[in-house]
This record gives sequence, structure tokens and C-alpha cells, in this order.
Amino acid sequence: MSARQPGGAFTADVTGPEHGENGFAVFRRAWDTQTGEALPLPSLDTGERGAFRIGVRAARAHDAVIADVRFAHFRGRTSGPGEGGDRVLVHLMRQGSWRFTGLGGGEADVTVPDGSFLARRNGPPTSFDVRPGSRATVLILPPSVLRGGLRRTARPGLEPVE
Repeated sequence: MSARQPGGAFTADVTGPEHGENGFAVFRRAWDTQTGEALPLPSLDTGERGAFRIGVRAARAHDAVIADVRFAHFRGRTSGPGEGGDRVLVHLMRQGSWRFTGLGGGEADVTVPDGSFLARRNGPPTSFDVRPGSRATVLILPPSVLRGGLRRTARPGLEPVE
């Protein structure tokens, strides 16, 4: 595993099989050390040996994180409800697919294929399965994104639209 923090960036790689069932524990230690308590990770149950093998390059901008994630193997279930904080997560699939089950505490089963995205509020436990070899950009946004409303601009120079 490699992990470093050059100027607010986060890098961790637990894709190798040598991490076995400890991949998430190794990753979590690196995340907690580098990002601090301001960006907590939820607990994760992978349910099988080697089910957490990912590489991440991320940058923090104020209260948000932009992460490039590549997946060797990623399958499991988050644990406590809202344990990762009341954040908004945007999963933009660049290659492969990411399947979520139990979004919002229900039975919804959603697969996000490459070229698509899913925006969701971090909440009740969710199961997931990412196809090996997938790549995604994940945005972790502060709860204020929802409170203040989303603003967008159709073209540069135009007033924002509520």
C-alpha cells in the first residue's frame, strides 16, 4: 500500500492481493490520517477476503473531495446509517459499472454504467458491487449543497439559475 499527502491531496493504493481481507482497514487508516475527522468514512463489511482492492487519487477543495477511483475488486455493504456524515455523493462512471442495492433504505437496485452518474445523499446502509477494472470519479460534497439549493449556469456569463 502506498499513501501520501502532498499539499492536500490523498493517494492510496490497496489493489494488490497482498492486502487480502485487510484492504479496507489499511485504506481507512490512510484516509483518517490524511483527511482527518472532517471527512469520515462509513464502516464497511466486504463479506469476503480481498473484496476491497481499490486505488484512489483525491484532492480536497474546501469541504469537498474529488476522487479518481480505480477498482480491482470492490463489493460489500456500508454499516451504520449516516455514519459517513450527511454528505452528497456523486458517482460518475468513466469505465465499467457500479451497482447499488438498498439506496435510501429501500429495495432499489440501480446500476450506473460507464458514461452515467448517480447523485445520492449518504444515508442508510447500502450494498454495492463494482465490476473489476472499472474507473469512476467520485465527488463528496458537503450537506450545504442541499440546503442552499443547486445552482447552475447554462453558459459562461449568464446569471445562475435556481
